[in-house]
Amino acid sequence: MRAALLTEIPAQTLAVRDVPDPVLGPGSVLVSVEACGICGTDLHIMNGESYRPELPFVLGHEPVGRVVAAAPDVDQNLIGQRIAPTLFVGCGRCTPCLAGDERLCEEGASVTGVLARPGGFAERMTLLASQLVSVPEALSAPAAAAMVDAGTTAYNAVRTAAAIAPAGRHLVIGAGPVGFLVAADRGGAESAAPPGRGPQRLRGDSRCGRRRRPVRQRH
Repeated sequence: MRAALLTEIPAQTLAVRDVPDPVLGPGSVLVSVEACGICGTDLHIMNGESYRPELPFVLGHEPVGRVVAAAPDVDQNLIGQRIAPTLFVGCGRCTPCLAGDERLCEEGASVTGVLARPGGFAERMTLLASQLVSVPEALSAPAAAAMVDAGTTAYNAVRTAAAIAPAGRHLVIGAGPVGFLVAADRGGAESAAPPGRGPQRLRGDSRCGRRRRPVRQRH
């Protein structure tokens, strides 16, 4: 299969190469990747400013695809299902893992497409069956991939803000994808973004119903 490999850090590009197909392990499924979002974290890793996976490594933690095979110990009805993954894989035994918060695993969680577990910048990838989240057929692959990380980040921000001040006003700082998603969910949230943003992001503000508040930069 073809994959985009990170072969050195720092790096300006990924190397597109033929690599062996991933091998199904216990509890895992094989996924044919439809699309995979590019996150700022991917760029930070390439620049040597973030995580440092063992090289060569396949980045991509925002994949969407379809299950094409499953290990014998996995429900075979998963084959054919359209899915996206949760990203963190913990030990499954410590207190945070048992509470459903594997990102805080006391043994140190692996992060799919970031650390230890290869990601979705490839034609196929393996995931644990426990990582799978169903993706509606009506959602396009690029739209679904954009929601894997940014969408869940925005959702958690909205959920937290609603718990703290359910009837209050909310200010969204920043005119990036996560900010757009938060504003779209909250409806009419005020926007505070530094000057110099491009017109495309400013138009996105208005489409999300954000009322723009200017912010002065200190020098």
